Amino acid sequence: MSFEQQSSYIRNNYKLIFLYIIALVLAVIVGSRELSVGTDTLTYANRFFAMEEGEFFTFNREFGFQLFTYLAAQSGLGVKFYFTLISITLFILANKVVSEIDSINNDKKIDISLRYLVFSALLVSPFFVSSQINAIRQGMAGFLIFYVYLCFQNREWGKCIVISIIAISIHYASVMYILLLGAIFVPLPLLLGGVAFLSILYGIGGSAHLIAWISEVTNIELYSSITSYQQNYDYDSGVRYDFLLFSLFWVVFTMIFQSFWVKEQYQKTVELCLKIYVILLIPFLLLGFANFSNRYAYTAWLFAAILVAVTVRYSTLWDKLNKLLPYVVFSSVVAFIVMILNGFAR
Repeated sequence: MSFEQQSSYIRNNYKLIFLYIIALVLAVIVGSRELSVGTDTLTYANRFFAMEEGEFFTFNREFGFQLFTYLAAQSGLGVKFYFTLISITLFILANKVVSEIDSINNDKKIDISLRYLVFSALLVSPFFVSSQINAIRQGMAGFLIFYVYLCFQNREWGKCIVISIIAISIHYASVMYILLLGAIFVPLPLLLGGVAFLSILYGIGGSAHLIAWISEVTNIELYSSITSYQQNYDYDSGVRYDFLLFSLFWVVFTMIFQSFWVKEQYQKTVELCLKIYVILLIPFLLLGFANFSNRYAYTAWLFAAILVAVTVRYSTLWDKLNKLLPYVVFSSVVAFIVMILNGFAR
C-alpha cells in the first residue's frame, strides 16, 4: 500500500468513526425523549419496567426482543439507556447493511460518501424515525432482513440461517420476507412483471379474493386472521391507492436513474437493491387490503431510503452534487432531531 493509499485509508476510518459519534449522540437524544413521544414508547417502557422488577419472559411474544429487553433491564441503567441502546443498535444494523452493499463492488476502499448519504437518507425518512420510537421491533427486524437478502445473494447460507432466526425472534412478520428469499435470483424484468401484475390485482381488489380462496382451499384461517386485526380501531382498510402509488414511485424513480444516470460499473449494485425493494413490496400487494395495511409495506418503505441513496450515489449526477454532502448531513441531523422530539413518524 502506497503512502497516498494509506493516508486515504486512515482518513476514511476517521470519517467512519465520526459517523458513529454522530449516531451515538443521536441515539442518546432518542433515548432521552419523553415517554409520551411515540405511540408505542410507553408500551415498550412498561415492558422494560416489568422486567426490571423481576418479571420474566412470556411465551406469546418474540423471544429475541424479550431477551434484548431483559438484558437491558438487568443492566440497572434505566429506561433511557434501554431506548438509547435500541437506537444505536438500529444505526449499527443500518451501517452493516450499507457495508454489505458497498462490498458488492469488490472495492476494498470504504465508500464513505455512500455511508454518509445513506445515513442522511435514513435520518429524514419518517419510517426510520418510526423504527426509533414506534415500530421498534419491525425496524430492527427489517434491517436484519435486508442483511439476509444481501447474504443470500452472496450464497452465504450459514449467515442467512442464523440472521433469519434472529430476525424472526425480533418480529414474527419476518417470516413473510424469509419465505420470499429465493426471489432474489429471479431476473429483474420477471420480478418487475410479477410486481406489476400483483399491483393491478391489488388495485382492482383482487388480492382479497385471492387470499380468501387460498384460505378456503388450504383450510388455513389466513384471510380471517388478517381481516380481524385491530377491528376496534377506525382505519381506512381496503385498497389503499395512496400506499400503492407511493410504493411504486420508488420503483419508477430508480428505473429512470438506472436508465439514464447510474454508472455502468454500479448497475449491478443498483439492480440488486431494486430487486430487494420490489420483493419486500410483495406482502403488501397480497395482504394490503386489511386493516393497518401499512404494516405490510413498512419494511419496503424503510428500505426505500437506502435504495434512493445508493441510486443517487452511483449516478453521474452525484459527481456534480457530492460537494453538498456536508450540508445534506447537517440538514438531515437537524430534521431527525426535530422529528424525534415531536414524534413525527409513520
